[in-house]
Amino acid sequence: MSREQVSIPAGPLKEFSSRLFQRVGVPASDAEQMSDTLVEADLRGVHSHGVLRMPRYLAALQSGERNPRPHIRVASDLGTTAIVDGDQGYGQLPSIKAMGLAIEKAKAHGIAACGVRNSGHFGAAAYYAMMALEEDMIGFSTTGGLPCIAAPGGSGLVVGNNPICYAIPAGDELPVVLDMATSTRAQGWTEYAALAGEKIPLGWALDTDGNPTEDPHEAIESNRVVAVGGYKGYGLAVVMDILATILTGADWGTRITAKRATGERVGDGHFFLA
Repeated sequence: MSREQVSIPAGPLKEFSSRLFQRVGVPASDAEQMSDTLVEADLRGVHSHGVLRMPRYLAALQSGERNPRPHIRVASDLGTTAIVDGDQGYGQLPSIKAMGLAIEKAKAHGIAACGVRNSGHFGAAAYYAMMALEEDMIGFSTTGGLPCIAAPGGSGLVVGNNPICYAIPAGDELPVVLDMATSTRAQGWTEYAALAGEKIPLGWALDTDGNPTEDPHEAIESNRVVAVGGYKGYGLAVVMDILATILTGADWGTRITAKRATGERVGDGHFFLA
């Protein structure tokens, strides 16, 4: 039986989320920005990347896995490109800075790309791509992450569920916004189903033995999602990983798994274009 859903106004939810972040050491202005990205995802119906993420975020900040007070800086700037160092904090803050830089550079040069390294999970990709819409520009964003997709014909997890997001202005009409995972469904939706006490459709995820499963708890334990379109989705995930991690100097693919196994800090990467 699914749990009863309760609607909460966005304003109080942002304020509450911000206060929670501040309780674990995040400065107020940073906490407000992070909360805004999560609640905005919920407002767009993308609950997999909304406040559902709060418990995991708070635990990582409390344990020291993520830095609550990162010194975010521009590590390199080459005119039409730049790299922002996230200082092991969560990804929202350096991503907002990097996309803002890309937009300003695109105003001057027509097109610009900025990356982020030494970062963490950045939430919903659409938040950053849509920043470009305010300037009547096209925005693009992607990120790398913990491997959860196997190569076609293989069993080992080698690449993350790396999203593809474009935001394209359309004059007086609504913009075109595509924000899609490279799997059939993002893992956050499986977590959402688990909280609601619901099954997941076959084709979303696999159990630890590699078999299709309807049990969200089995899917969460295995961390195995199914690439959308088979080898095509896998190929897109690989390309997004290259842009977000190898190009930016961040941890990539199986390197993330290896570092986590030894307890080392992982530095995620993100990529933005305007």
